[in-house]
Amino acid sequence: NLNREEILSLMLHELSDSEFSSIDLPKNKLLELCRLVNQSGYKFCSAEEYFNVADKSKLIICTFDDGYKSVLQLGLPILKQFSFTATVFVCTEHIGKANDWNPKDSAKRFHMTFDELNILKSEGWEIGSHGTKHISFHRLDEKEILQSIENSKNILANSIGNVVSFAYPFGDTSTFIEAMVKNHFANVFTTVT
Repeated sequence: NLNREEILSLMLHELSDSEFSSIDLPKNKLLELCRLVNQSGYKFCSAEEYFNVADKSKLIICTFDDGYKSVLQLGLPILKQFSFTATVFVCTEHIGKANDWNPKDSAKRFHMTFDELNILKSEGWEIGSHGTKHISFHRLDEKEILQSIENSKNILANSIGNVVSFAYPFGDTSTFIEAMVKNHFANVFTTVT
């Protein structure tokens, strides 16, 4: 059994050329962070890799929520320099589309296509589920939650391969929701500790 405090994890969303916001991390800052992690003898990896190796002492799980194109365009080349990988959590109904689901975001952002997600997969990255739509599970009933879990897993499995990791949209969960999700995914992520 793992002690929750022993698991190191970094959650990111979007990468940019220079902008820093609650969603964006400039690519030069990611490069600096990767250098620091590497120099310290640590390694960024996917959740799937982390939970499948015996020695986790120098591993840090790296995740990107929402699957924006910048992760492939800017993130992959940077992490690849250090032989690092990551997990990308995607909402299946937003794959290949704009971020119109997020009215709070003034920037027009685009989600990766299935082909682009498969490029990451071929580079050793993991693709995980973020549900079907980016809607808090607190706003859905039991049937809708189950549909989101099962449909997203099936769609990703058919297009990308086996899916073992899940991140709650907005990090929102409860004991009841966790029980449903854990019946379908081995690795489950939230923003609440």
